[in-house]
Amino acid sequence: DFLSTEDGKNLLAGYVRASGILAAEEKKDKKSYEAYTSAALKAESFHTPEESALQSQLVALAPKITELLQKEQFVSAMQRLSSLRAPVDQFFTNLLVNAEDPKTRESRLQILATIRAVMDRCVSFARIETV
Repeated sequence: DFLSTEDGKNLLAGYVRASGILAAEEKKDKKSYEAYTSAALKAESFHTPEESALQSQLVALAPKITELLQKEQFVSAMQRLSSLRAPVDQFFTNLLVNAEDPKTRESRLQILATIRAVMDRCVSFARIETV
């Protein structure tokens, strides 16, 4: 039911966009990109406001999502996740994920892996068929 709401549609759209690019690059690079964790965050890894804003929001959301999932408040967790749509859109609109600089490219793919990991904790979005 949640996915039929505007928040749900936004949440799914952000996931599909991030995971689609990430899956293609993982296949091409023959490796799996790891999600950032709070401990792995380094300010120097991010060169743009879009990267910093998205990663900061992901890291801030993770404990809140964990808390909601522990309380079995799944809809609330998904509603929180839907707030990622704006920073995800800004990231894709203003940046090229496959940047020429290998470190920048790696960092941006890790941000996409973080999106996938945070969202997959709530729902197996990869199993949802989109039209």
